[in-house]
Formats: sequence, C-alpha cells, structure tokens
Amino acid sequence: MPRLRCPYCCKIFDQDPAPTHCPGCEKAFVVPPKLRKTTYRERQRMREKIARDSARQRREGFAPEDLRLGRRPSVLGGIVLFLLLLGGLLVGRANRMTPAAGEARRFSREERTSRELYALRTALDRFREATGRYPTDAEGLKALVIDPGVTGWNGHYVNVVKPDPWRTPYHYALKPEGPDLRSCGPDSQPFTADDVLSDLQ
Repeated sequence: MPRLRCPYCCKIFDQDPAPTHCPGCEKAFVVPPKLRKTTYRERQRMREKIARDSARQRREGFAPEDLRLGRRPSVLGGIVLFLLLLGGLLVGRANRMTPAAGEARRFSREERTSRELYALRTALDRFREATGRYPTDAEGLKALVIDPGVTGWNGHYVNVVKPDPWRTPYHYALKPEGPDLRSCGPDSQPFTADDVLSDLQ
C-alpha cells in the first residue's frame, strides 16, 4: 500500500483514507494528484482524454487555429507587404551609397599605402643605422627581410615585403640624395601623377 511522508515532521503514514492533516504534527497539507489513489474508471477516463487530445493535435498539425497562416490570410498579406517595403528601402539606400562607398574604398587604399610606406621607410633607416648604408638597387627591399651578406645587418627589419594595395610591388631606387620609395598607385606605373610617396620625399 502506498505510504506518505509528512513534509513538516517527516512522519510516515498510510494514504488511505486520503489525509488532509498529518497525524503526527496535525499540520495541514495537500497530497499531490499523482500520489492520490484513483479508481480504475478514473484512470480509464484520463487515458481516453489523453488519446483524444493527441488525436486533435495531430489533426491540427500541432499549431493553434489562430496561428496557422491558412486561416488568417490578412496576417500573411501584412507580412509580405512589410517585407516588400523594407526591401525597397534597403535597395534605394544601397544605390545612394554606392558612389560614396567606392570613394571610401579608394581613400582607405591610399591610407593603407601611406602606412606601409612609412613602415618601410623606418625599416630602411634602421638598416642604414646598422650597416652604414641603404640597400642597393640590386638588393632592393628584400634586404630588409633577408641578410644580403652586409656587415652589421641586424634584421629582420620587417617580417615581409608585400605588394601595395593595387597588387604592384613598391618601387625602390637608391639615388645620391637618398632612397626613392613609392607606390605606383592605381595605374601601376611609376613616376605618374597618382603615385603615393613616402612622407620623407
């Protein structure tokens, strides 16, 4: 026979008849429904109700009638209209911003080129401090990464020498007045109007 334990004094007693007060401490409590004794007929009714609810949910596709789009076409129409309006606004805004975005991209390339030229010029000055001279035209900017066999070389002065943002190698030439270091710019041709020079030239 099922037995119960009082939640207050922990006394154990039979649940038949269903108690409303603990026989030990006389405090009132409620027996949970799943612990209450039920008759065969009550259990049968509960099973039938569960089976009916399951069959109804299967027929309805597990969705309440009010939430199914087929029963509420006005909701579906409102969602479609909102998405069309939102798409139109986004396309219009993108079209207005395209020229400005292209200008910003060009400007960012020039900014990046200036930063890379500054880093290379600083590395060339450190090379000169260590070896007493700048790299020759034959050694080029590679001398900042790989030892060309010069006494006093103490590199790496940079980790890698990459092409400029337009995928053209940086132009380097040693002149009597100092190194000529530049990016060839968008046209990839040196000594033209769109060249980007290092700050010290």
